[in-house]
Amino acid sequence: MKKLVSLSLLIMITIISSPSYADYCTSKNWETATNYFRKHEERLISSLSVKQQIDASHLLRKHLSTFNIYSTDELVERWGKIPEFFNNSYEILTELLDSISSEVGEMEFLEAKFTTSYKLWKKLADYCYDEADYGNHKLAIENSELPAERLKQVKELHKELSLMREHYIKIVKHFRKAKKSYEKSLKSQQN
Repeated sequence: MKKLVSLSLLIMITIISSPSYADYCTSKNWETATNYFRKHEERLISSLSVKQQIDASHLLRKHLSTFNIYSTDELVERWGKIPEFFNNSYEILTELLDSISSEVGEMEFLEAKFTTSYKLWKKLADYCYDEADYGNHKLAIENSELPAERLKQVKELHKELSLMREHYIKIVKHFRKAKKSYEKSLKSQQN
């Protein structure tokens, strides 16, 4: 009986002290990492489409940016001559600024998601290596390269859109100030 208790105790100690190995290099985890990446890649593609629309308005932006060289008084004077043009221009600029600001927020979101996707693939590669699944280890490392590339692309877009946003904030402020002065001058003319 003592031998049986000793043997049982030895087995329990062996089980408790043995490292527990769980399989993480599984098809389910591969599917999770793949789906996570694809989901956010679709959002990036959608954002690239919006970015193209923003770029398509380049001529308009370039034209409206030229009004930034005028003082507020000069802009108010021009506004008085063709108010419909300037009112429409102001609306277009504010909508454009809203779109750019929204896309800056989307780039911040996607930076975090592609960072996570990259880390998921790297962690999966580590798991596969630890489980001596060297073929999948290598594939997981290769799969981590795509989120890394997307992350780089998102960071570049984020920087470009942030600079664009700062530019349009200045223009919209200038237009807003001129618009208020123009509206104030209209009210004073009516009184």
